[in-house]
Amino acid sequence: MAQLIVINNPFDRHNKTITQIDGGLAIFHYLNTQDESIEYVASLNGKITEDFTYILRQHDCLAVVPIPKGGGGGNKVLRTVAMLALSVFAPQMGAYLSKITFASSIATSIFTGAVFLAGGMIINALLPVATPSVNTNTSLEEVSPTYSFSGSSNAREVGTTLPIMLGKARITPPIIGSYLSLEEDKQYLNVLMALNDGEVDSISDIEINNQAIDNFDNVTYDTRLGTNNQTLINGFRDSILTSNVGIGLDTTGGDTVYTTIGNSINELEIVLTLGSGHYYINDSSKYVLPDTPIQYKIEYKLSTDTEYTTYETKTISKVYKTTQRLAINIKDLEQGQYDIRVTRVSSFSEDTRTANSLTLEYVNEIIYDDFIYPNVALLSVKAMATDQLNGNFPTITTIVDNTNTRNVLYPKNNPAWACYDLLKREGIPDSDINLTKFQEWADYCDTEGFTCNLYLDSQQELQSALNMCSVLGRATVVQFGSIFTPIVSKVVDVPTQSFLFTSGNILDGTFQVDYAPYNDRANIIDVTYYDSTDSYNAKTVQVQSDDFDSTSTERKTEINLYGCTDRTIALRYAKFLLNQNRYLSETVSFEADIDSIACTVGDVIKVGVKYMSNTLADGRLSGINGTTITLDQEIDLEENEDYEIQLRLEDDSIYSYNFTADTTESTNTITIDTTLTDEAKNVVFAFGKLDTEATNLYRVTNLSTSNDFIKKITALEYNPTVYDDDVTIEVEESTTSAEVSNLKAQTFLIKNQESYEVGLNVSWVGRKLSYPIYYKLSTDTEYTFLKNVSQNSTTITDLIYGETYDIKVDTQTVQVVFQDNTIPPDVSTFTISGATKEMKTLNFTLANKPIDFKGYEIRYQLGDYPDWNTAIPLSDSLITASPYQTELLSTKGTYTLMIKAVDIFGNESANTSNIIFTQSISLYNNLVFTMDYADNGFNGTISNGTVIDGELVATTDNGDSTWDMSFIGIFYPDVGETAKVIYEGDGSPTIYYRTFGDELFFDSDDAYLPSGDYLYREATQNDWEVYTSGFKAKANTPYQIKIEFDDSPTQPIIREFKVEIDAIDILETLDDVEIPIEGKTVTAENIDSVKWVGGVLQDDGGDAYSVKYIKNTNGALIKVYDINGDATTGLVDILMKGYNNG
Repeated sequence: MAQLIVINNPFDRHNKTITQIDGGLAIFHYLNTQDESIEYVASLNGKITEDFTYILRQHDCLAVVPIPKGGGGGNKVLRTVAMLALSVFAPQMGAYLSKITFASSIATSIFTGAVFLAGGMIINALLPVATPSVNTNTSLEEVSPTYSFSGSSNAREVGTTLPIMLGKARITPPIIGSYLSLEEDKQYLNVLMALNDGEVDSISDIEINNQAIDNFDNVTYDTRLGTNNQTLINGFRDSILTSNVGIGLDTTGGDTVYTTIGNSINELEIVLTLGSGHYYINDSSKYVLPDTPIQYKIEYKLSTDTEYTTYETKTISKVYKTTQRLAINIKDLEQGQYDIRVTRVSSFSEDTRTANSLTLEYVNEIIYDDFIYPNVALLSVKAMATDQLNGNFPTITTIVDNTNTRNVLYPKNNPAWACYDLLKREGIPDSDINLTKFQEWADYCDTEGFTCNLYLDSQQELQSALNMCSVLGRATVVQFGSIFTPIVSKVVDVPTQSFLFTSGNILDGTFQVDYAPYNDRANIIDVTYYDSTDSYNAKTVQVQSDDFDSTSTERKTEINLYGCTDRTIALRYAKFLLNQNRYLSETVSFEADIDSIACTVGDVIKVGVKYMSNTLADGRLSGINGTTITLDQEIDLEENEDYEIQLRLEDDSIYSYNFTADTTESTNTITIDTTLTDEAKNVVFAFGKLDTEATNLYRVTNLSTSNDFIKKITALEYNPTVYDDDVTIEVEESTTSAEVSNLKAQTFLIKNQESYEVGLNVSWVGRKLSYPIYYKLSTDTEYTFLKNVSQNSTTITDLIYGETYDIKVDTQTVQVVFQDNTIPPDVSTFTISGATKEMKTLNFTLANKPIDFKGYEIRYQLGDYPDWNTAIPLSDSLITASPYQTELLSTKGTYTLMIKAVDIFGNESANTSNIIFTQSISLYNNLVFTMDYADNGFNGTISNGTVIDGELVATTDNGDSTWDMSFIGIFYPDVGETAKVIYEGDGSPTIYYRTFGDELFFDSDDAYLPSGDYLYREATQNDWEVYTSGFKAKANTPYQIKIEFDDSPTQPIIREFKVEIDAIDILETLDDVEIPIEGKTVTAENIDSVKWVGGVLQDDGGDAYSVKYIKNTNGALIKVYDINGDATTGLVDILMKGYNNG
């Protein structure tokens, strides 16, 4: 098979289509050549090609970009963009392209971004470098749970990539198996993760949601290192798939059918949920079994069968007060795909006292097998569903070390051997790997301290994975023919094998030099690495170029160095990139004949071609006479100028001679300090000034062969200063993810239609993958764990308003008072309406109502003096809307009403709006009891007062223009109903009441003492309760009532003070009562005192015309009369109204 990549948009590397094709046809057969408005730019196996007649072979890779046809500069620009796009996507994989793809169709190049790197034009050196750049992989953080900045959870997709650990790091491994299990009434989450494709050295430091696994209750784990003969891992002997169903069964006879996903099922576990429990609350408030307990039936069949088999029909016989799950297992099934039918047999009750909801929550599909997953490192976690996990699927991480497995001589934390490991995983034999070069590279990495600690847990092409590893060792792994070899960017002592290329051995018309502009190069580089000293959290360091200062224009580039776990190496890499930006600018390409045969990728060569920056002449020698050599061209010399000539001799050595010109002249002969043999005739030379040298150094980055003796060489400028990355540099640790900074917490409010969400908004600065959030009252000693978040902000709700809290994010804390001190405005208008004998209506408005407005609080006082602090709330809750009706003002008396606006934080208006109102009469249904204390001379207990002319008057003030006075009276109602207090006087008192003893004392004749002489047992008195708008008084129960003035600003005077009991009306009906001619006496069953009786004559076909009742001692005598007024019979509906005596 061959591969066809169509890049639909050259500006968006993700917008592409990849197709596997058979090959065997010319390229143009695969293009839409019939559309004359479109032309194509194509790359074949990594090289731009215009030969569309080429026949595609097995393993070829053809990448094309369609662009509109047309003349002018616009089309030229599009062609250039298309060629650049192809340079990014060309995989450079030769014969192994098809079989070494990891899984992804995205082959991102190491040489993209905003920084130029040696080897950056490996793919197509003929394209000019418009924006020098480098990047390891621009999308890994978007797809890798381990490297995602958003703190992704463990991957759970079907067909998840089997990960590869190279070195040691904290990882977020993919889940390869998970299911829910029930043990008694506890539900557990079981998770199995693949840590590595192959054996690892160790597995340690397991964390759940960034907390050590040992911090969690009811959580266990198990590990396997990935050996070939490893044992079964607990909980995953069989393959179990949990399929969520969530279908309610709350209709009688209602059923649901579930078909398994798998077709080789051996066992089914069906989980039913009683969402609210299973009970009935009886009149005694006890939980008992419902009158109709839940009964269900479970049936199953092979999907290919037509008839169901009943597994069980069961009645739930237990009471469950909370959610309960029931697991039903059907074991040892014939292997196959199954249908399950669950039916509710019993009826469903909608009675609010009954909990009988039934749901098919999920089904576990189980396949029997002893899965040991040989050669895969594993971690299993079993966690009980608790508040610690916040009800979410947890994120599980662990540190895995895979350094010395497979071959201890090739440790995988060395970038060279990490790349070698990737190649071997793809089955590439050692004969196709340049092991000598790999060993040299590995030694270089050891010397420099370069390491690789990379986790590949997302789909990658082999080249992309090699790039991520090789960049950690300052190299690139490429394939030439069938051989994989590294190009290592490092210092070399001398040009390799003394290669010298001039016009004497470069084929005519093939030399090309490209220059990358300097003006857009980065002068600041941010490098993100993963700090092994801080649990492998992502950190970023910043390095500035040597010539950067406050006057420089900032041009920043960000690099994510995946697999780098050392700060020093990250700093050196940033400096290395800045050096490249500063010193490298040239790429050359040319074709050469036999002199190029021994040249290989990575070799450093000398190139001297006339009209380059420092080469004055180049070519071949045309003659030798002792120490005098003759050039094939004349050269211009200037008197007293120092010059250099370089020769590549017949033994491949390079001879250099320096001399000073005696005169200014043109000549083709030079006298040197050695005698050459005639065999040196025709050797190549390069000539230039000594201070600039006659040649430039370049590192070979690409080789291609046009025939047996001609090679095309592409090379990048070589400058050893690039590798001086240990110089003193200014370093700014721009963002340290493990450290939280700028931690803030403030009260927030969000209004959602008619509801509010209020709490603390917590924010901070940092780049950690996840942050644990804790909080506590400042007076507490222990923090409460709230949750883990992946963003740099969160909200905390359900806090106590006005309390001080300590908030902790990671290790940083902040203290905040949960409150909002902004008060709402005063109420704008406040009025009262209603006639004397009507219920009163309060009307009020609030101008400029704030967003956090919650309602109004209205308080009242008896009397005409407003005091908000001592006033009594008119309602137990806030009043939300105007108008508002109240029965309080139906009782005779003078009232002071006060109102304030209240917000959701409990803040009140600064000032009250007031009404002073007098109700001249009491509005009662049935006044059945009165105790008038003014009429009986305030017979009771008086404190600091005296009775004057029937009024109770305070006698002395407190010496500060305030007055105290109180009176306690007793009343003993013979009926039980709502007791109301009537007060008229000066001052605003507080009124209290309480029961006072269980019974009256008897006198010696076993009779109650006369009224006014009540005696009670002091030992049975109860606590005082504040009187508001009335209270329920019991019949034949003694009460005390107290009126009290405390620090009254006016002299208290009580003119009227009484307790009245108002019995509410009760209605009772008697339907279809047959009345005989003599009449019928009817009595009420539920009314103690009947005060009104009415009757409605029903049409029974007789001559009855009217009905009347006559009150007698036994009840109401009902009689029916005809039209003449004579008694007759009839059918009557009777309505009686009255009240009870309590």
